[in-house]
Amino acid sequence: MYLNLLSDNDKKYFLAIANRIVNIDSLIDDSEIELLETFKNEMKLTEVDYLPELEFDEIVDSITNDAVVHKIVIFELLYLSNIDEDCSAEELLILEAMRKKWEISDEIYDELQTFSRNLLEISKTILS
Repeated sequence: MYLNLLSDNDKKYFLAIANRIVNIDSLIDDSEIELLETFKNEMKLTEVDYLPELEFDEIVDSITNDAVVHKIVIFELLYLSNIDEDCSAEELLILEAMRKKWEISDEIYDELQTFSRNLLEISKTILS
């Protein structure tokens, strides 16, 4: 939804985190794979295989230090985490670590979470 506003580098790092979120709990749902493909198309990316293997903290630190960028990344990852209606504890740990590292307030995080869930419900209504 807002991923086209990210820089090319931020898009790559976002997709690397998104891939980790999808694969972290070993329960990969078709809706998660479809959304990853949608993300790639929106950002006009093909793959992130060319990214060097980085630790999670290195990836997060590589994203532009900007509050709007951080909110976009968190929002889109929250949407991804909720798409299968089963946001796992592992997924929440990743999101919480990013929230803390980027000093996103509980209030803003909760608003982003609510917005992502509302958007998911709207999408289901439209597509059903």
